[in-house]
Amino acid sequence: MSAVRAGTATVATALVTLLLVCGAVAQEPKYGGTLIVALASNPPGLNPNLNYATITHLVTGQIFNSLVAYDYDMKMLPELARCWTISPDNLTITFSLEPNVRFHDGKPLTSADVKFSIEEVAKKHHPLGPKVFGFLDRIDTPDPLTAVFRMKQPYPPMLSFLAGWYASILPKHVYEGGDILTNPANLKPVGSGPFVFKEYVSGSHVTVEKNPNYWRKGRPYLDRIVFKIAPDENARVIAIERGELDLQGYYGFPFSALARLQRVPGLKVEFDPNPFASALWAPINLRNPILSKVEVRRALAHAINKEDILQKAMFGSGKVAVSPIPSSLGWAHNPKVKPTACSTGPVIRGPRMASASSSTSISTGGARPIARPPRSCARTCAPSASTSTSAGRRWAA
Repeated sequence: MSAVRAGTATVATALVTLLLVCGAVAQEPKYGGTLIVALASNPPGLNPNLNYATITHLVTGQIFNSLVAYDYDMKMLPELARCWTISPDNLTITFSLEPNVRFHDGKPLTSADVKFSIEEVAKKHHPLGPKVFGFLDRIDTPDPLTAVFRMKQPYPPMLSFLAGWYASILPKHVYEGGDILTNPANLKPVGSGPFVFKEYVSGSHVTVEKNPNYWRKGRPYLDRIVFKIAPDENARVIAIERGELDLQGYYGFPFSALARLQRVPGLKVEFDPNPFASALWAPINLRNPILSKVEVRRALAHAINKEDILQKAMFGSGKVAVSPIPSSLGWAHNPKVKPTACSTGPVIRGPRMASASSSTSISTGGARPIARPPRSCARTCAPSASTSTSAGRRWAA
């Protein structure tokens, strides 16, 4: 779910479709303009490899690059890695990096930065690092433009994880030799992406400006993006109505004001069940002696009226999910799984009772999955068209 104002910044509707806006009106992109985006809270930091707060990544996705990326249809694209090859035993992934990529401070981006970002920052300090990169043995750097990932065992999701926000490539020269967790760059980031960090005023805004030396020629289109911090939902709604905000994305979307916003002239509000859709679900602690019993979990699943939650809490924006995997993610979703009906009568009838999900979930829109089908993702190392493709998480890259 997202809301975007037509005609405010001439490039807005053409450039924001991949991250926050689902289905904005297409038009030829034009250079120039400022996009003002609503943020529901202060970003806790601006180092994407240290936390998984959505608020952080909405901003840092414009500042940093990763090795690979997804497009809107969940197809993997080259980004900093112009191409890659996978060994026959699936234990080695060799990335050839784009040449002439520089960080915002002018220093070249090399394989040493790739190794440092993944091994020393993401793997050690990100909350998901030990699990996401647990099967990574090491990264070799035979030359400045080659990064070789050595796996402990075949691990199909690795490429998908490298497209994640927590696998952004950081400048080693900015972080090495000090405490990574307290480095000033965590709030004043130095990336290689299409926008350069300008300022972060807590409680007010984060501003990023066009990178004039971006390695993707001709990008970005926008001059700047201002992320306006507005924790109060009502204040955001009023700001949208007044034309003070161009974009309110799925995160922090004021569902209670959905009907009201749909009546605002020049504002497009749309829910799009796309491959990036997320499921809001309540995982159950299976270590609990009571909750570990499947009959109890089935009873909970039958007792919760998910349709009622969808209509009253989400104002009908979405649909009841049958599992944590959204149905829009076709390769992973099982269409044979049936939703668990809400029942007001006794539901614990012994081991023969109908099967039910061990979690309750409602599908919404917006968040990117971090998994991908276990298929060959090898890309022949040859001159690529990466400079003309759009990375699926940036507004102008």
